[in-house]
Amino acid sequence: MQRIANFLCMTIMCVILFLGVVPALGDSVKPGDVIGPHNWEKVKGLVPTGLLPDIKQGSTLEVKATVPITFPKEFMEATRNYAGTAKTDSRGWLKNYLAGLPFPDLNTNETGIGDKLIWNFRWRYQGDDYLTGMSYTPERGWYEARTHNWCWDKENREIDLGQGHVDLKPMGRTQLNPKPLLPGQEGVEDYGMLVGSYPRDKRGEVVVTKRYCDPDKFDDMYKYIITIRRIRRLPTQERGATMAPTIFCMDDWRYFWGKIEHFKYNYLGEKKMLAIATREGCKLDYKFWWPTGEKWELRDVYILEQIPRKDIYPKYPYSKRIFYLDKDSYMPWFIEMYDRKGEYWKVEINPHGYFTNWDGKRDFLGMGTTGKDLQSGHRTSCQVFGTHNNTGLTADHFSLSKMIEISRMGVFRP
Repeated sequence: MQRIANFLCMTIMCVILFLGVVPALGDSVKPGDVIGPHNWEKVKGLVPTGLLPDIKQGSTLEVKATVPITFPKEFMEATRNYAGTAKTDSRGWLKNYLAGLPFPDLNTNETGIGDKLIWNFRWRYQGDDYLTGMSYTPERGWYEARTHNWCWDKENREIDLGQGHVDLKPMGRTQLNPKPLLPGQEGVEDYGMLVGSYPRDKRGEVVVTKRYCDPDKFDDMYKYIITIRRIRRLPTQERGATMAPTIFCMDDWRYFWGKIEHFKYNYLGEKKMLAIATREGCKLDYKFWWPTGEKWELRDVYILEQIPRKDIYPKYPYSKRIFYLDKDSYMPWFIEMYDRKGEYWKVEINPHGYFTNWDGKRDFLGMGTTGKDLQSGHRTSCQVFGTHNNTGLTADHFSLSKMIEISRMGVFRP
């Protein structure tokens, strides 16, 4: 027995000593490092495993010093003023939210931390409204600036798709008056729109969604179908249908745009990961399906698992998503999707940074979404042009009559 006890003590001491000398994850890289095929092992655990094969084959990334992320003072003031107001109930559903970040002071040991993380993601800073596909100058006013979706199959054949995104937050407003809620829009959480710009047979195709605050009420969704020149209501199942030729479904729009209450959330821990987080300007180089030659920085992230509710989605396309949420901004640097069998299916990268808004102010937002279907080899890279926040949109911009007007012009104008 004594020998067994001595053996256990020695084992424990060795483990303690080992843990003391093993470098922490993230110590393997430093600012100035260029990662490529010769040293790809350095970023194992710091990027999703779905990126490693491309780095081995020639993709490169450069490491830079971590830069603090800043947000408009109005958003920070709203977060401070309303701190402690928002709550989650026993089901994890958000109550009493007004504006700003719902839960600015998180304790990862508290009950329901997964639910609070996803609500911080939902109400992170993203402007009171948002659009892509248009640019603005005082001389020209608003004019078209196409947003590109490059799609490749496993043989590397390319399809180019143009699709603009438009969004309006009737509640949680911090930048534009009226605040924090648009009058007459009580009970509405969000309006969204997709506008096809090219190829020619897609130009003028419009999809509008209306999200309600009521957790038990499904979204209203409408689509203007070009071939019949009519608006048709879409079934809820369309949220999980692939938006061909991309690899994404409607719920993947803007990282995740499904209804929060239709899923369950589990906090899995935190770690450091590399991300394109504070780039200046929106022009990215897509030599591969994800931006290459870019500067990445180490960020602290929360790891959050999302599982669809079987009573709502018995045949949802994903068995789970894994979010890697920035601890400061709640931006999802990466999202990993698993198929119904639980096998690793897709990986998504979301570059972010600073850009000049239509009003001349410097603002922080996503620069597109890029993803790979690891099972089929298909890839999609969205390059955002004409990105603007806080343009003064109203609910009328998402009406059925406006859909017909947009379809005739082929573009959305504020």
